[in-house]
Amino acid sequence: MALAAVLVALTLGQAEADPAPARPAPPPVFGQDHLLAGWRPAELSDYLDTPDYDRRRASPAADLKAQADFDGDGRPDEAGLYVNPTLSEYAVVVSFATRAGPVRAFAAKGPLYELGRIALRPAAAGRYAPVCLSASCGGEVVLKRAGLALFTYDAAELTVWWDGAGFRGAWTRL
Repeated sequence: MALAAVLVALTLGQAEADPAPARPAPPPVFGQDHLLAGWRPAELSDYLDTPDYDRRRASPAADLKAQADFDGDGRPDEAGLYVNPTLSEYAVVVSFATRAGPVRAFAAKGPLYELGRIALRPAAAGRYAPVCLSASCGGEVVLKRAGLALFTYDAAELTVWWDGAGFRGAWTRL
């Protein structure tokens, strides 16, 4: 439950208690094969000492990447986990396929110590019941196109989707 509360605060900017001082969010990253200095793709070796290492090894792309049409333009986009050891953070970076080349944006981020539990997969279009952690919880989540599931192997799932201007998210399983 502590992991869920931290991820909610970091990803959605909502917390049940007093929020921690906000760090500036990394800006979107644009350009082909370019990321902000200090960020690198997560690798299977980053998970060697984690409880879910064997599950990752057995799954395609080690659950470090997911591919779907996240923005609804008919082109496959790719999401991946990235790490920044200097900031002690991980981020989910989505590379949107465009005619001019990939455009990247940060979809979510969190403290690096949580990286061992976070995995990615596409979330199918459809209806999702949110898990409410506060009184300000919204209603049913309806994805008109593919979204992205940030999940842990044991229970939690944060569904993230592109709304045309940025990423939004809701807990759909705890």
